[in-house]
Amino acid sequence: DTTLCKKESFMFTELQQQCQDLKSILKIEQESLHSDEAKLQSEVLELKSLMEQVQELWNERTEIQTEATNELEKCQETEFLLEARRMKLMRELQQLYPIAAIKDNTLIGNSMSDVVYSIRGL
Repeated sequence: DTTLCKKESFMFTELQQQCQDLKSILKIEQESLHSDEAKLQSEVLELKSLMEQVQELWNERTEIQTEATNELEKCQETEFLLEARRMKLMRELQQLYPIAAIKDNTLIGNSMSDVVYSIRGL
């Protein structure tokens, strides 16, 4: 009977020790978990900040692209108006002077800039 009690007491003590060991391991794991959670929370905040910056850059890029498109349209319109003005001035000069338009085949493309003007007789 006493041997059984000693055995039970020994097993009880061993179980208590295992329980204490497990509690220590659990405490370490919980501390590690809290540390990991804090790191993750910090990383989430950093990612949110980066996402906001990316969104701001995207909006800025879109704005710049829109402005560039508008400026291109203005340039094309100005180029058209300048070409129309050049043609009008050339017609007016042709009324005053004997100016002839000659197609220049050495130039590449197919626009009014392929035309060379010369005064007839010279």
